[in-house]
Amino acid sequence: MAEGLQKRLQTEYEKLKSVQKDYQKYVTTRQQLDAQLQENTLVKEELDNLEDGANVYKMMGPVLVKQDQTEAKSNVQKRIEYINGELKRHETIIKDLETCGSKQGKDDYEESQTLAAGKIQTMAKHALSLKILGECSTTKARVCQLTLPHQVVDTPVFMPVGTQGTLKGILPEQLEDLGCQIMLSNTYHLGHRPGPELLTQAGGLHNWMRWNRALLTDSGGFQMVSLLKLAEITEQGVKFESPHDGSEMMLTPEESMRIQNSIGADIMMQLDDVVSSTTSGPRVEEAMHRSIRWLDRCIKAHKNTSKQNLFAIVQGGLDETLRNQCIEEMTKRDVPGFAIGGLSGGEEKQHFWKMVNISTDSLPKEKPRYLMGVGYAVDLVVCSALGCDMFDCVFPTRTARFGTALVPSGQLQLKKEVYANDTRPIDDNCECLTCRNYSRAYLHSIVTKETIACHLVTLHNVAYQLNLMKYVRKSIMEDTLPKFIQNFMLEQFPHKQYPQWAVDALSTVGVTLL
Repeated sequence: MAEGLQKRLQTEYEKLKSVQKDYQKYVTTRQQLDAQLQENTLVKEELDNLEDGANVYKMMGPVLVKQDQTEAKSNVQKRIEYINGELKRHETIIKDLETCGSKQGKDDYEESQTLAAGKIQTMAKHALSLKILGECSTTKARVCQLTLPHQVVDTPVFMPVGTQGTLKGILPEQLEDLGCQIMLSNTYHLGHRPGPELLTQAGGLHNWMRWNRALLTDSGGFQMVSLLKLAEITEQGVKFESPHDGSEMMLTPEESMRIQNSIGADIMMQLDDVVSSTTSGPRVEEAMHRSIRWLDRCIKAHKNTSKQNLFAIVQGGLDETLRNQCIEEMTKRDVPGFAIGGLSGGEEKQHFWKMVNISTDSLPKEKPRYLMGVGYAVDLVVCSALGCDMFDCVFPTRTARFGTALVPSGQLQLKKEVYANDTRPIDDNCECLTCRNYSRAYLHSIVTKETIACHLVTLHNVAYQLNLMKYVRKSIMEDTLPKFIQNFMLEQFPHKQYPQWAVDALSTVGVTLL
C-alpha cells in the first residue's frame, strides 16, 4: 500500500511540476513581450513626432537602410498589435495555469489523504486487451488481436469514417458483410446533431445507428484545424461556431468526455490541442503541453472506464524533441492506448514518416498504436511496417463520390471516356457486391450523376481498404511482409518510380525497393 501511495504521489507531483514549469515559461515570455511593447511604443512616438518627408532608417545587420516613413509607421503599428495580441493570449494562459496549479495542489493533498486511509480501490482493468499474435522478423509490423466490448478487432486495421454515425451510402449490414470490425465517428459533429441527450436516450450510438461492432470516436480536436475560422482556442477549451446554424459550442475536455460517454464508443479520444502539421514555432510547443494537461482533465472526467477506453494523442508537430517529450509525459498516465496525432495534414512526407517512426519506437509495445488520418494505400502499407496498428481516413469514401475507384495498381477515374465501353468489373479479383454485379461501363454512365453510383463505388473502395489490410496481416503472420511490400509497390509503380519518402522509410526497417 505504501509503495503504491508513493508512486501515485510521485506521478501527481510530476504533473504539478510540469504545470509550474509551463507557468514560469509563460511569465518569462510575458515579461519579454512587455519590454518589446515599451520599446515599440517609444519608436511609434518618435515616428509620430517626425515631420512629413523626414528621413527614416532601419538597421539591417551593420548597415543603415533608408525606409519609407509611412511603411515604417505601419510596420511598427503592426508589431504593437501583434505584441498586444500575444500579451492577451499569455495572460489568459497564465491565469488558467494559476487556477490549474492551485487546484492540482489541493487535489494532490486530498488524494494522498484518501489513499493513506485505504479508501481508494485498485483501478479497474481497462475495457480492452491486446494480444500480439505475430511479428515481422524484419520490420516493426505486428499482428494483434484487440478485444473490445463490442468486437474483437484484428490489427493492423483500417477504420472507415462515418462522421455523423453513418458511412455515406452504405448500410451497417453491408459494412458487416465486408468484414468491417470497427468504424469511426466524430464527437464534434455528433455533439451538434443529434446531440448527447438524444444519444443517451437511444442507448448510445450503437443502438442509434444499428451498428453491432466496435466504434471509435474522435474527440473533436481536429476541427480546431478544419474549422479554424470558426474556432477560438483557450486553456479552457475550444469555442466553435456551428457551420450548420451559427450557434456556439464550447468544447472542453470535460464536455468532450461527456459527449463521448453518451455516444458509448469502445474507444474514445482525448481532446487535444491540434495545430496544422505545417505550423512551426512556439505554438506547436504550446499545443503539446496543453494536450498533456487536457489529457489529465479527460482522464478525470471519463465516467465509463469499465466499458469505454480513453486513448491519449501524442502531439509535437514535426519536432522530434517535442514528440519524445510528449510521449514521455503521456506514458506516465495509465491509459489503454495511444494515438499519433498532428500529422497527415499537408507536411512533407519525409517529415511525416520520421515522426511516425520515432513515435512507434518510443510508445509501449503492449498497447495499441493508432496513426490518425492516414488512408492512402501506400501510407497504410509503409506505416504498418513502421509499427502502427490502427488507421482511419475519409479518403476511400470521399473519393468514391467523385467517381474514383481504388485498385491494386492505383486508382480508376471512372468518369473518363476510356471506361465507356469497358465491360470488366472494377477489379477482377475483388469479391465485393459491386465487382460481382456491375461493369466499369455501367459505373461510367452514372458516376457523379446518380446516387447509386456513390453507393456502389464506396462499397468497393471500403472493400479494397479492408482487403489490403487483410493481406498485410496475412503476410506478417507468414513472415513474408518484405516480399509483399515489394510486390505491392511494384504494382503501384510499375516503372519503379517509387516515392523517395517510401524508399527511405522502408529502408529503416530493412525493406529495400531499389
